[in-house]
Amino acid sequence: MPADAEFVGALTAALESRGSSILVVPNPPIPNPFRFALQYEGCTYRTLVHVRRLTPQRGAGTDHRRASDEWHSQMIFDSSVRGRGVRSHLGRLPGYRTVLLGYVPLVGSLVVVAWDVNRRAEYAYSRSLQVKESTLRRAKKLGVAQQASRGGEIVVAFRGEFFREYLAGKTALHATVDDREQAGSEPDVPPDVLQPRARRAVLGTRAVRDIRFKNFLAANYRKCVVCGLDSRMLLEAAHIVAVSEATGSDHPSNGLCLCRNCHALFDAGTLRIRPDYVIEIPPVDGLGTRAAELYRTFHGARLQLPRLGRDLLPDPAKLERAYERWR
Repeated sequence: MPADAEFVGALTAALESRGSSILVVPNPPIPNPFRFALQYEGCTYRTLVHVRRLTPQRGAGTDHRRASDEWHSQMIFDSSVRGRGVRSHLGRLPGYRTVLLGYVPLVGSLVVVAWDVNRRAEYAYSRSLQVKESTLRRAKKLGVAQQASRGGEIVVAFRGEFFREYLAGKTALHATVDDREQAGSEPDVPPDVLQPRARRAVLGTRAVRDIRFKNFLAANYRKCVVCGLDSRMLLEAAHIVAVSEATGSDHPSNGLCLCRNCHALFDAGTLRIRPDYVIEIPPVDGLGTRAAELYRTFHGARLQLPRLGRDLLPDPAKLERAYERWR
């Protein structure tokens, strides 16, 4: 069963939109599994991709007796073998991470679903893989979502542009799911509302929450709040107070949308932000003429903030804590 060129093209475009370079991509006809490799900021991710398109269980002509909100795909790949009692195995390749994926285009976004390859390494021909429609829609809206199946497997869904983050946190994401993911709610902001991360869930949900935090800031700010740079590829989500601290969280009020340069300057204390949103550039040795330029350009200016509710804008108390760190 060959892979779908639509998926390869959409995944490639989504990753390139966030600054990844595609190193290895198959040419049609595309085998299934196929090799795929990308590079981002000096890190290379090589994967052996098994993928099938997802389809809804409901609809005219279907005889599936499953939940009406369930989508599924079938484990039929090039090496799959038919036969009663016959077991097939997912492909492996030295130096490549094996992934088992399903996908569906949802209103302009590529939503990808990943199953745990350790649980699915051996399978019967045409074994069904399921995911809830609500999980797909949460992933489209928030960037990533998790779902715990009755058998204990944790399924991970994400928009295509977050494939790199999935690969980086793959083991943890399939190991632990945040209980709040199963509550059926679809919050507009990350779940850590002004509270520190739940320590018991950090291992499995850190990548989930990081994606939501970054996604919210990118969608609502669109430019660096200090210098105004609006290049999406160069914008980053910065925590005002680190999440490792007691008062740190993934709530938007603990976030700043900064370009890479301003992010580095903020983390180093070279660029400081007062609780009243005024920027300060203190004298810093070692920057030479650049320090004077920074001072003339930004010192005394105010943050360029979007129109958001007060509870979603940078929290003055958190800015005060970060500011005091360098005094």
